[in-house]
Amino acid sequence: MSSKLIGKTISLSSKVLKWGRESIGFDLLTASKKLNVDVEQLKKWESNDNNIPLSRFKLLSKVYKRPSAVFLLSEPPVEKFPSEFRKHVDEKRIEFTPDTYLSIRKAKRLQNIFIEINGKEDNEFVKKINTYSAYSDAEKVAEKVASLLGIEYEEVLKHRDSFSQLKIWKKTLEEVGILVVELKFNTLEARAFSLYSEVAPLIALSTKDSPTARIFSLMHELSHLIFKTNGIDIEEDYVNYEKDNKLEYFCNRFAGALLVPKKELLNQIEKNNINVNNFSNEEHLDSALNALSIKFKVSSQVILRRLETLSLLTFSTYLEKHKKLSSKTPFIKKPIEGGDYYLNIIKNNGALLISKLLEAQSENKITHSDLLNYLNMKSENIDKLETRILHY
Repeated sequence: MSSKLIGKTISLSSKVLKWGRESIGFDLLTASKKLNVDVEQLKKWESNDNNIPLSRFKLLSKVYKRPSAVFLLSEPPVEKFPSEFRKHVDEKRIEFTPDTYLSIRKAKRLQNIFIEINGKEDNEFVKKINTYSAYSDAEKVAEKVASLLGIEYEEVLKHRDSFSQLKIWKKTLEEVGILVVELKFNTLEARAFSLYSEVAPLIALSTKDSPTARIFSLMHELSHLIFKTNGIDIEEDYVNYEKDNKLEYFCNRFAGALLVPKKELLNQIEKNNINVNNFSNEEHLDSALNALSIKFKVSSQVILRRLETLSLLTFSTYLEKHKKLSSKTPFIKKPIEGGDYYLNIIKNNGALLISKLLEAQSENKITHSDLLNYLNMKSENIDKLETRILHY
């Protein structure tokens, strides 16, 4: 500890102060406003160890979303920011906003909690799908993963609304030990991300995205886990079918094949009396894309690519329609304040992790106080949460 209390001020490390600001994505101007200090004063604090008013010290924890004790350290704590995420920022020239930084931090925390309470035994599903990385055929890998997951497409497709289908897909992955959480981050910075772990693999979806987009994101990120990589993707990655980016190319092909398998697609084409020989007629193609995207709960872009991949659509027709669909403004879900408190808790922490925590408490592996701390909840709300999780 390097801090020293002097009167009504406290001496803090300039390096820790700068790290605290940068690790949440604040520039100097934004941070100074939130801390209610002059920009030049904040620059000074971050340049040399300085005495800081206690009133500002108390604000640091709130503004930078860190425990107060962290700011008493002489050096910034070591945090492993995934190299793939840093590359994503550099290559896409994206600046993460605080919501995205906080979502990544929360996801890593949840992953660590799961390992802490569930042990360090390898996830058998992940071990199995890692062996599929040797295959170059995304269709074949999708078939193998679908079989491993025990997916019954007839059951999945009978749900008419996309939120119900998203819930089914999430539950399917949670049943094989993959943590799935939904957090609030900007879809222009990331549609979704995944944190690879042989013990506690995690996929994070954005609550600001449409449910159909989240469904595709879920399976795209699952593909990243096959290759033992952390993944973070934006819209352009999801429509990337250029073979020069082999990983994203494979992930998109895999997600499409898993969500819209050939057999089921052909069945729906027949049921909807779709004439594949008439796709040069734009009105007919639009009608087909609409009907099939509604049925499979994916975007028209995904259906369009599946039709081309399976040689049901010419490449020239695909390109023409792809350009038109790409020119449309992407869906950005408007934030809803409040909502269902317990549902938000389940989405933000993941049904799998919450179930493990409740089980650990019942078996006296963790205390009730531990449970409250992990979930950041009040004691009087736990019983209701337990009831909700049973019926989720």
